[in-house]
Amino acid sequence: MHYYPEDQSRENLARIRRENCCVVCGRQLSEYLDRKAHKVYIACSGQVHEGIAREYKPPREDYQSNIRREHKMVEEIGTAKTQMLAKYEGVTSLDKVGAREVITTVFPEAPEAEIARAILLCVNYQLNPLMNHVYLIPFQRREQGRVVGTDWATVIGRGAKRLMASRRGPYSYIENTPRIMTKEEQLTTFGEYDENKMWCITKLQDPQTGATSVGYGFWPKKKPAYNKPGEWVENQPKGTDKGNSMFNMASGRSETQALDRLRPGEMPMNLPVLDEALAEEALDGSLDSKDYIEGESREGIVEAEFKEVPEPAIEEAEQDIEELFPPNPEHARGVAVKPPPEATSLKSTPVEEEASGKPPRDSIIDLIWLKESVKTLQDKGQTAYNDESLLSYMRSAYKNIEGKDYIEVASKLDKGMATHFTKVIQDALEKP
Repeated sequence: MHYYPEDQSRENLARIRRENCCVVCGRQLSEYLDRKAHKVYIACSGQVHEGIAREYKPPREDYQSNIRREHKMVEEIGTAKTQMLAKYEGVTSLDKVGAREVITTVFPEAPEAEIARAILLCVNYQLNPLMNHVYLIPFQRREQGRVVGTDWATVIGRGAKRLMASRRGPYSYIENTPRIMTKEEQLTTFGEYDENKMWCITKLQDPQTGATSVGYGFWPKKKPAYNKPGEWVENQPKGTDKGNSMFNMASGRSETQALDRLRPGEMPMNLPVLDEALAEEALDGSLDSKDYIEGESREGIVEAEFKEVPEPAIEEAEQDIEELFPPNPEHARGVAVKPPPEATSLKSTPVEEEASGKPPRDSIIDLIWLKESVKTLQDKGQTAYNDESLLSYMRSAYKNIEGKDYIEVASKLDKGMATHFTKVIQDALEKP
C-alpha cells in the first residue's frame, strides 16, 4: 500500500522524499495526487512500485567528532585521565585489561559485579564506553513512592544497538517509521485503542533477503502528580533540554524491539537500552529504573528487563556473565565457524506435519535438523528461541507466511528466506 502522509507540511514532504527511496528499486520518490481520496501520497518515481525505505547509515567517525568527544571527557573526568585513556579512543576491539581500565576510570563508583558485566559485554560485542556504546548507570530503587536505595545497571546506547545490527549487513527503515501509531493501526494490531499511551511503530527491512520486522513501544502520556492524590500531569521524560521527548522514548522502544527481531543473533537480548542523551542525564542517579528501563510489548516481548544484581566474587561474576554475553563467533579470533547446513537445495527431507492430518510436503530447510537445533537452544535457556517467541519473530520477519507453529512456517519459506533463517539458527548454535 502506498504511504499517505497525513497533515504534512511541504517542508516535511520534501524531507521524506530526500531521506527515503523506493523500497523495491531504490529510485527517488515523487508526490502524486489520489483524485478519488483527494490525498497526496509519496511513491516510486517510476510509478511501478509501492513502499518507501530509509537505509541506516552508521555515524561517521572523523577528526571533529573525536575532538568533541575529547573535550567532553576532559569536562567529566579531567585532563589527566583523558590523556591516560587516549590510546583507547575509537578502539572497538578492547581486551579485558583495556576494557577494565576504561570502565573503572569512567565509572569509578560502579560495583564490581556491574564492572565485570560491562567488561565482558565490551569484549564480546566489540563495544567501547568512550564511544557512548556502554554505560554503567545508578537507578533509584523505590518502595511505596520513596527512594530507599540505588541499583546499578549496565546499559547500552541506542547507537550501539544500531551498530551491532548493521554488522550483519545493511538494513532500512520502511514506511516512514519510527512514527506514532494511528488509532486504526492500534485497533488492527492490539484490538483496542489506548488514548493514555503514546504508541509508536518501527518497521525494518533487510534489503539483501527481503526479511522484515516490526516493533512496538509506548510511553505513558500522564503520570500521578507529586503529593497530589488523584491528580495527573503530563509525563514528560527527563532530558527534554537535550532533545528527549515522549516520542523519543516510545519510538526508541519500538526500534529496539524491531532490531531484536531482525537481528536476533547479533546482540545480547533483554539488555537495557537508553538514548545517549538520556543516559548522560542518568549518570547522576536521578532516574527511576521502572520508568526508563522496563519496556512493554503487547506481544509479550519486553524491550528490557531490570533485575537487581548481587555482588559475587569477580571470578563467579565473570563465569555467569560469559553465559549471559557469549562471544560473537564472527568476532572471535582463531575460532573456526561451522558453516550452516545447506539451505539452497530443493532436495529436502519430506516431513509429516504434526497433528495436521496433511500429507508430507517438501521443505527447503531440513525440518528435523531445525527441531533438534531449536531444542538445543531451548535447553540452553535461551528464551528468545522458545516456540512462541520464534513463531512471533518469523511472522514479523517473513510476511505473508502463515502457520500454526514455527515448523509449519519454516516449511513454507522460499529459498532466500530459508537461507536467512538457517543462518540465524546456526549463529545462535555457534555461541557457547
